Amino acid sequence: MANSDTQPATFDFVDAIPVAALVISKEDALIAANGVARQLLPGLRENRSYITAIRQPALEALIGSARNGMSVSGYIRHTSAGVDHKLNVRCGPLPLGHVLMCLVDE
Repeated sequence: MANSDTQPATFDFVDAIPVAALVISKEDALIAANGVARQLLPGLRENRSYITAIRQPALEALIGSARNGMSVSGYIRHTSAGVDHKLNVRCGPLPLGHVLMCLVDE
């Protein structure tokens, strides 16, 4: 969930997204995440690299494409609390080089 004391209100929209949603900065730091994302990825920490919570090289390519103005999707596998998840990942561009990443557990 975006923290209104430390995050701009412009990222509060992630709380309205019904699937796991993250906003990644142009420096690869987590700017905002909704509650669904925090449950799925308990290692998420704001202002730290998203890579610390999601160790998937394929995400770098998806995020890079989104930074180039493309909406892209792909699949990754992620294990959390001993449970294996197949995640449909969708990334899209936001202003200032940021990226919106949504993850759907299939």
